[in-house]
Amino acid sequence: MAKTLLVKNAELLVTMDGERREIRRGGLFIEDNLIKQVGPSESLPQQADVILDMTGKVVIPGLVNTHHHMYQSLTRVVPAAQDGELFNWLNNLYPIWARLTPEMIAVSTQTAMAELILSGCTTSSDHLYIYPNGCKLDDSIHAAAEIGMRFHAARGSMSVGRSQGGLPPDSVVEKESHILKESQRLIEDYHDPRHGSMLRMVVAPCSPFSVSRDLMREAAVLARQYGVSLHTHLTQSTVSQQIRRLEDSVGCKLLDREQRRVMATPEGERLLAYARRILALQEEAREVLVDLQSEGVLRLGVPEDFAAERLMPILSRFGLEHPGVRLEVTCGLGPELMRVYRQGEFDLLLVKQMGQGVDCLACWPEPMCWVDSRSAPAFGRDPLALVAFPVGGLYRNEMLHHLEMAGWHWRINYSSASLASVCAAVAAGLGISLLPTRVIGPQHKVLQASSGLPDIQGVYLALYAQPGLSHAGHLLLGQLRELCEAPQPRTAAT
Repeated sequence: MAKTLLVKNAELLVTMDGERREIRRGGLFIEDNLIKQVGPSESLPQQADVILDMTGKVVIPGLVNTHHHMYQSLTRVVPAAQDGELFNWLNNLYPIWARLTPEMIAVSTQTAMAELILSGCTTSSDHLYIYPNGCKLDDSIHAAAEIGMRFHAARGSMSVGRSQGGLPPDSVVEKESHILKESQRLIEDYHDPRHGSMLRMVVAPCSPFSVSRDLMREAAVLARQYGVSLHTHLTQSTVSQQIRRLEDSVGCKLLDREQRRVMATPEGERLLAYARRILALQEEAREVLVDLQSEGVLRLGVPEDFAAERLMPILSRFGLEHPGVRLEVTCGLGPELMRVYRQGEFDLLLVKQMGQGVDCLACWPEPMCWVDSRSAPAFGRDPLALVAFPVGGLYRNEMLHHLEMAGWHWRINYSSASLASVCAAVAAGLGISLLPTRVIGPQHKVLQASSGLPDIQGVYLALYAQPGLSHAGHLLLGQLRELCEAPQPRTAAT
């Protein structure tokens, strides 16, 4: 048997209908979860299972929240993310969100919904696009059912991690095949398309910088196939401006914005068919020409020692495999390489740095040691004889800083930007130096902790990439990652 609710005697009942009626001493009659009648209180049925007397109050329609990330209710006061720009905010919060659990998803959903209800909202969406530690959209759906809110559950997704040039860490992205399969399951298990439905599903790839073009396209196909909504992050004001500019160009309205839902006009429907044909032709042309096109310039910054010792075979092979790409490689000292990368003048960067950094795609520790000549030791001279890289070099900065802190008297006898030259100078006995353990040769001797020299660690080899890499850029990025992860043979010298 249907449950009924009578709301009566409102000081003012605001309908927001097509006529924008405002009814004094108005009311409404509800059966189950649908409004059956609206009008003056005396015109409504006078009996119901529940009766609410709204004397002295204003009654308005429930508000509709069209976009939310309810799990973010749990991370509103993280100091590092406060007042940050979007990408800085995301980079600080992704590691925290990676520790979400199903219980946290449920609690955050009900917390956000309680806040919305208290503010007058009765229908909400939730764009959940991160699923660590067994989290599923089902956790939000069940929580919404318990609290009783009308819910549009958006199955978000991220598939392009930092190693592929995206923004999110690789640990929180999913395989695209799984994303599509899971979206289909949720639609088939939960979507209720009926009028008055309390639960509908939405296909919602997160954003153009965290999913691939293929996933965007397949998500649209899936949504169209099942008749569900498609949702993502876009710059909405820009989209609206472009549509209005197009309407001005063709001299007619393409969208009807007067209805409760924005709908295509007959002219818009006709143009849509042409638009789909244009996109299909564009894709066909792209596939035909992709093998013939040059991929332009790819700019890579690398530390001098890394380029000389390990990188040349990869660069040579890459040049042969991608003759259409003009590869420009710059070697230099870490701080200068990083400065140039931050100015956008490198597409890819391998750099030595202290600490792991915040926005690098990956990093690997670079063990360091003090090195002397095996045949003509320089250690023991006063002042301490040093071989160093030029001013601004990372190894030089760390070496001199720690020696100063430890109270050593020192003098630089030889300086060069070339790793080979520095290693040769040490081997010849011109001085000792701080070097990566992997470059030590048989002519060198490692100075042990008993020497009293400061132990200097915390140097990392870090990999960076600008957004929007070409296909060839992503291939080189993967090869650089494999090279850095591979164990490197070295000669022990003690």
